[in-house]
Amino acid sequence: VILVDDKDRVGGKLVLQSHLFFGSVQDTMAGTRGYEIASKLSDRLDTALSASRGSAVWLQSTAVGVFSDGRVGVMRRLPRGEDASGHGDTHREGEAPPYRQQYVVVRPKMLLVATGAMENTLSFPGNSLPGVYGAGGLQTLVNRDLVKAAKRVLIVGGGNVGLVAGYHAIQAGIEVVGLIEGMPRVGGYKVHADKLRRLGVPILCSHTVVCAEPGRDGTVCAVQTAEVDRSWACVPGTTQRWEVDAVLVAVGLSPVDAFVRQAREYGMRVYTAGDARRISEASSAMYTGRITGRDMARELLGETMSASEVDAHMQAVFGVIDSAAESAKAAVLSAPAGATDTTLLPTVESVVDDTVQPVLHCVQEIACNSCEASCRRGAIRLRGKDLTGSPFHCTSDDGSEGCMGCMQCVARCPGLAVTVVDTRGEGGNENPLVTMPCELSPADAADTRLSYVRIKGEDCADLGVYRVVRERTPKPDGYRRVVTVRMPRALAHCAVGVIPVPAEQVSDAVSAATDIEDGVSSQAPDALICRCERVTAATVVQEVKRQVALIKASHAAANIPVPLGPRGRVLLDANALKASLRIGMGACGGSYCGRQLPRLAWSAGAEIVPYTIRPMAVEANIGVIAESHTYTASGTPPSESAGYLTDPSLYQQTVVGTAPAVYVESGAQDTTIDAYTLDTLDTDVLVMGAGSAGLGVAVACARRNVSMIEAGEVPPRVLVLDTRTAAGQGDQKHAIGGVRSAMTDPESVLLVSESKRDFASWAQNTLPHETQGEADIGWSQSGYLFVAYGQRQRAVLERVIETQRSNAALGLHPDTGIRWVDREGVLGMVPGIEADGLLGAAYSPTDGVASPVRWAVSASTRAFGDPTSTGVSHVSCAHVVRVLPKTEADGGRERVLVRLKDRPNASEASDEYKVIRARVVIEALGAGVNLVQARSGLDPLHVYPDSHEALVTSEGYAPVKTPLGASGLTAGPMVVDLRDSPSFSNVYWYVTPEGQIVFCGTPRPPYSGLSETSTSTFLPEGCARLTGLVPYAAGLKVRRTWRGTYPNSPDGKPLVGPDPSRPGLFHVNGLGGHGFMLSCGLGRLVCDTVYESIGMSTSGETYPRGQRETLLDAMRVGRDFTADELLK
Repeated sequence: VILVDDKDRVGGKLVLQSHLFFGSVQDTMAGTRGYEIASKLSDRLDTALSASRGSAVWLQSTAVGVFSDGRVGVMRRLPRGEDASGHGDTHREGEAPPYRQQYVVVRPKMLLVATGAMENTLSFPGNSLPGVYGAGGLQTLVNRDLVKAAKRVLIVGGGNVGLVAGYHAIQAGIEVVGLIEGMPRVGGYKVHADKLRRLGVPILCSHTVVCAEPGRDGTVCAVQTAEVDRSWACVPGTTQRWEVDAVLVAVGLSPVDAFVRQAREYGMRVYTAGDARRISEASSAMYTGRITGRDMARELLGETMSASEVDAHMQAVFGVIDSAAESAKAAVLSAPAGATDTTLLPTVESVVDDTVQPVLHCVQEIACNSCEASCRRGAIRLRGKDLTGSPFHCTSDDGSEGCMGCMQCVARCPGLAVTVVDTRGEGGNENPLVTMPCELSPADAADTRLSYVRIKGEDCADLGVYRVVRERTPKPDGYRRVVTVRMPRALAHCAVGVIPVPAEQVSDAVSAATDIEDGVSSQAPDALICRCERVTAATVVQEVKRQVALIKASHAAANIPVPLGPRGRVLLDANALKASLRIGMGACGGSYCGRQLPRLAWSAGAEIVPYTIRPMAVEANIGVIAESHTYTASGTPPSESAGYLTDPSLYQQTVVGTAPAVYVESGAQDTTIDAYTLDTLDTDVLVMGAGSAGLGVAVACARRNVSMIEAGEVPPRVLVLDTRTAAGQGDQKHAIGGVRSAMTDPESVLLVSESKRDFASWAQNTLPHETQGEADIGWSQSGYLFVAYGQRQRAVLERVIETQRSNAALGLHPDTGIRWVDREGVLGMVPGIEADGLLGAAYSPTDGVASPVRWAVSASTRAFGDPTSTGVSHVSCAHVVRVLPKTEADGGRERVLVRLKDRPNASEASDEYKVIRARVVIEALGAGVNLVQARSGLDPLHVYPDSHEALVTSEGYAPVKTPLGASGLTAGPMVVDLRDSPSFSNVYWYVTPEGQIVFCGTPRPPYSGLSETSTSTFLPEGCARLTGLVPYAAGLKVRRTWRGTYPNSPDGKPLVGPDPSRPGLFHVNGLGGHGFMLSCGLGRLVCDTVYESIGMSTSGETYPRGQRETLLDAMRVGRDFTADELLK
């Protein structure tokens, strides 16, 4: 067993908790402080480790990624000189060892994810100001670091986290001016809320934060709050201003379960425990964690033992296991607080003469038995049969030995809800002794002894100031003080809260807030949603509304309902927002903004499809990853080649039934659909796929249609189908953005040259419905640099230069300006590049890079933003089932069966499936095309999918230079290294304007198939290759890795043209990873060809017919594939 934790000790959040915990004393150590529980669990772990061979705890180590080959990447911290096995520590005795990191790849037979939870955040103006804390951050400063983090704080959130954090703040001497909760009542335990109320903290329900105001030093100086109605709108006239220097936001938790979802997707054996499984109390996490550990042990033992042997072994180690009883107790421990019965509160009549008795103020159903377990004489018991029963005083008449006044119940109650009233002795019946818990000290006292205390009642009423008769800490606990005062009998039953006098840390509260006019302070900065990329809430809402409007308009033009989420609002892909705003692209990977997006999107009329989860969970140093180790457990991980299809014949599938009936996969059942019973939608041109090729065609058609309308012509209707919720979210977004015409295939050079012209003028050639901001695609003509480190690479590159110059001279394509640059020129362009063995490079100065994701958003806006003026519409969540056989009734048109997902009322087949009829169908489905070809009864295309992986680093790489000294350079040249290695056939990378390196490699051997999940091998191999090529990169960190498929043709040329057996089906495929760079030029070619085939005028075409025929002949689907591109 390897236990990985990123802290310097085990225990998680327990080590930060100074309060006593609820739960079961026997099972979860209820009535014990959190850090004490952590210490005891740590001792148990040490005992278990000492008896286990090969098990280890890796502290200050972080799991950074779960990969598709069943491995986990861990950034491990080691003393310098120690290897991965834990041996070889060479630091001098008595000296603190210098630490180093090591990247370790672990292949577990089984994975347990107990990563806990992450605090939710709120969106309000000023939420990023210094002084806005999360509860965990404040508790770390106060309880671990012993730092008084603020003077006056307002708490937002009335769950247990906020209530406990507020109490901790008071204990640390921080004035808590108030607590606000958005719901009509607090969600935490009543006893926690009562502790704050008795300390003078006002709790205002149905209230929210309006804004946080900055002071002169830029930190929080005040907070505005307001009451909210049932629709969460601020009630006019209720705004208040609180003068504070801190805001503590405690608005719930979300499981950190990304690893769980990835592991399940990859077929790994994965278990979860604690908050990563379900948000609940720590007592539940401890109990269910123990059950989970046993379940894992049973499964592992079952690999080598029979069932009877496993049962015997488990019983020998753990005793008799009652699974049903354990499940019931686990459910109780994880349940929220139940009902409150105030009729159970103590009364004056409950105080008995001449006796000592516990008085119990806990009247809510909470899973806890600390008071019952603390009484050795059975004087306290729980109502009911489980832990949630309210406690009651059990007298000797009920079989109890009676209370003996040991005060253990007072000291052990987590909610400070037990007192002891003693009416014995002289005057005791009239003025009994009342013993209560106290965890506060006078703020101005030289020592912590108490002389006088103010007593608060059950209803928070002030019962007066009393002299302390006795103060002690009951044994054996010794860590909670109890104080005894003498009080009138009429008050003894309700006395429960103790405040030291004087107590300056307790808020006056009455004068803490002042009424002000409604409205957000003009000084409050905009609410930040994505702190990494500084994206505001207003920006997100505006973009959501824009994309929702685009989706609605496009679907309305297509006469197809928009896809809706479970709650009936428009489905919107968070990745599309990431593409347009960079939200979620920062170091945290969308961990924080991803939790706020659903609420913001809902307010703007949309439901969010979450971000795609990718490694890395945490940024990790490239230089460390370059030297990795692998820990391999016995057993076989999920096969990396599982589900791969390399031979086109493997795509052939059995088609059941005859036309017009087709065989369709519909969920878990096979449904035969009669195509003639379905609604038929007519269009002129149908484009299947909205990736690089499909979007390129859509943009070309939109521009051509606008020109035709301006010329008084009637343009064709174009409909684009997309399986995803947003265009460009397939392999288009996996591209790293390179655009090169440095190829030997003249047709590809011509098409890319046309694309480069479009990219360079993209922002200037907007359509009327676009804005300049929407047309920024990040184009940079920074060039391509093919470096040579040996004569073989130099010979290939010189041949490329010669071929391009020759073809340009023949007029086959424009002159690209490609030339040879010597060694010094390369070193001048790319500072820090590996110089040893460098001979020079082929430099293509007119090439460059652009942002594929920004282009996808901009291209979608250009093509689909105004369907009434462009004639082009986009339908999302539309899955192509098959191309149907032609019939005479269709008048020569092609028919396509489409499955529409996530539509309203799509319960019947007639609602879920549609037939779309078009004069021409353009296939732009990418690597998965042969799945549709097979279902359609058509011959497979010569498309052989494989995949490449890429990574992007943190910011910080030194600026690159251009040999021409040009100004305004926004990115570095794309550097291509053609050297073979055991892992890569070649690698290529460039530097973004932000100083990030984007790196990609062509795997050796190829990753054949359709998988798009990241492997564990790419990261260490890629980092080693990158640091060898650019040593400076070793100081950067990997931010994210991803993988995308390439639909390759045998000769590296695109497959463009009619299907040999279906002239009405026009293929645009086999782009081999060049889809983005070919998109615009190829889109224009396809538009020109298709429009001519359906009788449109030739005005506005890009390629004359003769040139078009030459291009199409070279790229035809049925060619012989004898040519071969040198730079595939």
